[in-house]
Parts: sequence; C-alpha cells; structure tokens
Amino acid sequence: MSTRVHDRTTAGWSRRGFFGWMAAGGVAATGFPGWLGAAEPAEAEGILPRGDEPSPVPCPHFPTPWHAFVWRNWPLIPAERLAAVSGATVREVRRVARVMGLRPQP
Repeated sequence: MSTRVHDRTTAGWSRRGFFGWMAAGGVAATGFPGWLGAAEPAEAEGILPRGDEPSPVPCPHFPTPWHAFVWRNWPLIPAERLAAVSGATVREVRRVARVMGLRPQP
C-alpha cells in the first residue's frame, strides 16, 4: 500500500497520506478552508439570496418568549451561556427554570 502524499490539486489522497500531511502542518501552511473554496461568513452574506422571513412560531402556553427560550435550551446549554445570550443574570435564568419545573443542570 502506498503512503505517498499526493499534490493537493489531485484527487488521489490516501487516508494515511492525508493525516500525515495534516500532522506535518499542512493545514496551517495552506489555510485549509481557503483551498477548499469555502466562503468566509462575510462573503456568504452577499451571495445568499434573501427571501421572506416567516413569523416566529407562536408559543401561547409560555408567558413570554424568554420563558420559551429557557425551556427549549435548558437541557442543552449551560445556564451561564443562556444568561449571556439573553442578557439576563445566571440567577434569573436558574430561577425561571425552577419556576417552570425544570430539573437542575448538572
């Protein structure tokens, strides 16, 4: 089996050769995403079409959209991150979670 690393312009990479190239600093040397033709986020905004934006899904069983935000994200996101994103304090996020009957986060 050949472990020769191919020129990155060819399609004949072996798995061993590719990982060897990465370990040797190939990612840093080539700017990995750039040579794949990936667009930067700022560039992508101008390329993607803009269409009609749908209305938010109504959640009439929650008193506020913030309650729905905490409910949906509580099992997935740490309370500190929820607080930072929503502009609340960690204490407020934990209090509203407790009031809604959510279990404490680990």
